[in-house]
Amino acid sequence: GEIAVASYLLNPLILYHTVYEWLNPAPFVFFMMLSFYLLMKNYRTMGTLAMVTAVLFKQTAVFLALPLIAYLIKTPPPKEQSETDQETSEDSELYAGDNLDVLGLLRMTVIVLIFLVVMSLPYILDFSNYLYYIFLKPGMTIIDDITIIPEGNIPMTLAVLLIIAGAPEPLTQFVNLANAYSVFLLISIIVLLYLMFTEVKDDRDLPSYWRRILYLSLLLLLCVHIFSPRGIYKYYFVALIPLFSILSSQSMTLRGTKKIRASLSMVITPLLVTAAILIPSRYIYIGILVLIMLSYILHKHFGEVYGLISQSLAYDLQRLKSRLFQRSSEPVSS
Repeated sequence: GEIAVASYLLNPLILYHTVYEWLNPAPFVFFMMLSFYLLMKNYRTMGTLAMVTAVLFKQTAVFLALPLIAYLIKTPPPKEQSETDQETSEDSELYAGDNLDVLGLLRMTVIVLIFLVVMSLPYILDFSNYLYYIFLKPGMTIIDDITIIPEGNIPMTLAVLLIIAGAPEPLTQFVNLANAYSVFLLISIIVLLYLMFTEVKDDRDLPSYWRRILYLSLLLLLCVHIFSPRGIYKYYFVALIPLFSILSSQSMTLRGTKKIRASLSMVITPLLVTAAILIPSRYIYIGILVLIMLSYILHKHFGEVYGLISQSLAYDLQRLKSRLFQRSSEPVSS
């Protein structure tokens, strides 16, 4: 936890875009992560209202309603659960907490609506104008001429990457239109929503459940940025850095890991991701973002490769250390 906090607060992307240029509102990220924390601590109402507050700061947080609903529709975990009850219970579903709680979700929806009305005063009094701005489409980016690289003031989309790569025009135009009309975004949202709803919430091992939900939430935000109909700028990725800092090792994305040990990857991964976003040209960093998403999807294979490399390096360093110690302990002949 301490490593994740330090890697976030001292992250160059955060220091530049949030602290220095203030291009992305820090309260949005704060309330987003506060919501996850409160939900993990079983403060369902406070956690939900924290996420609603994040939405009021930035509309990107609307997509995080998916993991929120996936959690709230399940029965809440018990306040206290003794080890004796867990050992003597023969019914595994008694503590699984994976049953649906539709009534609880409806009650929470009413609380959210009341909170939104109170926070929207006095603007909500002009209801027609209020709804107009609430449902106003943020826009889309359609590249008119796919034979030339767009100007620098246009948000980056996947089509720009294909133009630079010299892809066939029919393929580029298909990606251009499909991205603008949210085809890729809707497909990815449906897949991730299914995975979130089918993720088993076992109240006997909630940390594993939340690791998976955070992992799927990271993939969701990656898809939202990569397949955004409007396009993206570099400062949008401020919202991703906290999740990169938390999910910086393979063990953080898996179920069943009881204790997470500190590793070098927890420091290296956030820095590598930041460098991959900050340093490259604005015309290609979205391609690097696609590679980052693929690396998280294929995290098991990357974790195995990293494990082999780290074990080999640790073995070589241990051998070198033992040789140096052996030489230093040898008597010097006169």
